[in-house]
Amino acid sequence: MPAPELIRISHIKNELTRNWILLLAASTGVICSSIVLPFYSLGALVVPITEEFGWSRAEFQLALLFSTGTGVITAPLVGIVIDKSAHEWSPCQVWWD
Repeated sequence: MPAPELIRISHIKNELTRNWILLLAASTGVICSSIVLPFYSLGALVVPITEEFGWSRAEFQLALLFSTGTGVITAPLVGIVIDKSAHEWSPCQVWWD
């Protein structure tokens, strides 16, 4: 009988090879989401943007907070809409059907 570690590794490999499209779609969604993207891109732009428009850093961060808050509030609503209508128009149906 194979060692338990080998069974776990082969199970993980098999799961990843079967569901690689789902993993790719989820990763792309997280990388490109409007909630995550500002945290990685706007940090480098704080000084140039605040100098260009004459804003304080607090005002700039308030805009980022508003953007994040909007995403947090609307994400569950978008999820409900997708759950109720995804079976009608989902592009993923092409891959799984």
